[in-house]
Amino acid sequence: MIATLFLISLFYTGKILQDIFFKDVSSSVRIPGSFILGSLTGISLIFIASLILKSLLNGLVFYTVLFMIISFIQIQRDLTKVKKVRPDKRVVIYLFLFVIFYAIFSHSFSYGNNSFLISSNLYQDFGAHISFIRYFSSGNKIIPEVPFFAGGGLLYYFMFDFYASVLSFLGLRIDIALNLISALSFASLIIMLFEFSFTLVKNKSAAILSCVFLLFNSDLSFIQVINKYKYSIYAYYHHNTYLQGGLFGFLIDKNFLNINVFLNQRHLIFGLLWILYILYIVMAFKKLSTKQIIFLAFLISLFPFWHLSVLISAYLILFGMSVFLENKRIPILKILLISLVVVLPQLLIIKLHSQNTVSFYPGFLAAGNLTLQSFSALWLWNLGFSIPAAILGFFVSNKLTRHIVISFFILFIIANVFKFSPDIFDNHKFFNVWIISINILSALGIVYIFNIKKLRFLSLILVSLVCASGILHFLVVKNDVYAQIPDYGSSNIIKWVKEKTPSNSIFLTNGEIYDPANIAGLRTYIGRPQYIYLYGQNPDSRVENRKLVLNGTNKGQVVNIITSGKINYIMVYKTGFAHNLAGYNLKFLNSNFNKIYEDNQGIIFKI
Repeated sequence: MIATLFLISLFYTGKILQDIFFKDVSSSVRIPGSFILGSLTGISLIFIASLILKSLLNGLVFYTVLFMIISFIQIQRDLTKVKKVRPDKRVVIYLFLFVIFYAIFSHSFSYGNNSFLISSNLYQDFGAHISFIRYFSSGNKIIPEVPFFAGGGLLYYFMFDFYASVLSFLGLRIDIALNLISALSFASLIIMLFEFSFTLVKNKSAAILSCVFLLFNSDLSFIQVINKYKYSIYAYYHHNTYLQGGLFGFLIDKNFLNINVFLNQRHLIFGLLWILYILYIVMAFKKLSTKQIIFLAFLISLFPFWHLSVLISAYLILFGMSVFLENKRIPILKILLISLVVVLPQLLIIKLHSQNTVSFYPGFLAAGNLTLQSFSALWLWNLGFSIPAAILGFFVSNKLTRHIVISFFILFIIANVFKFSPDIFDNHKFFNVWIISINILSALGIVYIFNIKKLRFLSLILVSLVCASGILHFLVVKNDVYAQIPDYGSSNIIKWVKEKTPSNSIFLTNGEIYDPANIAGLRTYIGRPQYIYLYGQNPDSRVENRKLVLNGTNKGQVVNIITSGKINYIMVYKTGFAHNLAGYNLKFLNSNFNKIYEDNQGIIFKI
């Protein structure tokens, strides 16, 4: 109940902000606009207040008091105005989309019998998301760091997980909290995409199709499915694997534009919603006032810890728009420059604790064997039949649409030329933003064909070919198998730790992905190295240090590691308790450290 009231307060906060700064916005944008504005400002404020006031509870109290004051003032103003309230079919559409998306997200990530149920294609990413959510929702002093790299100062864009943690802290079960804001984000994204597309192409059919194409992406994997199952409808219906394939002898072994990326990376959905809202406001208002320019810059300045790749995408697209749209040039440049005053210090803080660098790395996934043939194969495979539709759409589009599409195309160039993190696959986030423009062009091209009576049948075939793989991807979601991960927070050893040890303690454990300590919201010395590597740090030294401590023979060396890592406890789990456990030298640990707890699940040593 409290969590529901909190979400309503965020929507109302967003409504107030939208009425103040963008009161003339389209009625269709009011719901997604209220969600994005309220969530972005409200959750960011709570996070900052929690840091300053040293607990999530204090941050929530501060937000609540401020919200009540502002709401009281706004309600007093509203009472002086007579408004006729009419039923709005857009609310029904929004609720319908929310229910559909909530069912999809819940199907992939849920909770039952004191365990997490996680679909196989989400297993890797959710080891991190659960850790972040549980860490922040513990409610204790918030340290903005990766909880499974405690004391390392490593920062990551964790604000969407913090959003879920606030709802969890207020009483929602963790899966409901995350699925709820994911579904709200996706429903808002679809409506926002429709409005953005319609603003560009002035055609409702094309705007609707652009939304359909985001959900049912175009690639050529359906050919592999046909080759595998032939013409068995039963096999298609029970299809449960994202199939890879190849063209011209080049193997395509990763998919990054289908529904799975949204199921894994819920923060990306929120990021796409945010960037579309920013771009829509810039385009929809003929003239932006100084107040609106400053507020847009403020919205951008809040985003580094929500999604850094989308933030960079926003800067690149807006810069492109400033080049092509002469009437928007000055206000856009003002927005960029004002926002950079606040964004650059945040980026500097992130960079101080990150080894990520921008490096020349042409070809994206074809970089290891880059030829014109391999590069063409990569994108022919991933774009499929949207290519001819988008090409036609570009030539029949209006001047504004072409300029916006070219501004988006900067992302395609940048992400195919440079690498922004150790794993080149991480560049896919730029393409997930860029593909929005391709979907709009594809939709426009197909509608153009449909309007030619003799070619209508061809347009229907083209829609089927564009959506074929996307439909099969949704069947993968339906038929996916689950990993069952125990919620270790209810285990005896974790209960003891939470009751008997300081909340800011650092634990060295022999766990890795889904470490019981991290699932319970505790800080650990090193968790899954892959995450640390992707987030911008080199985990090798800590991985080696953990081995030396757990299997140590040299006490002096071990003491130095523990002292430098500010480790407070060593916790070793016994065989069968958790996943991917490392071995340990129990004789060494017993001889050199004070054992303070033991049961059939594990042992704890105090430093």
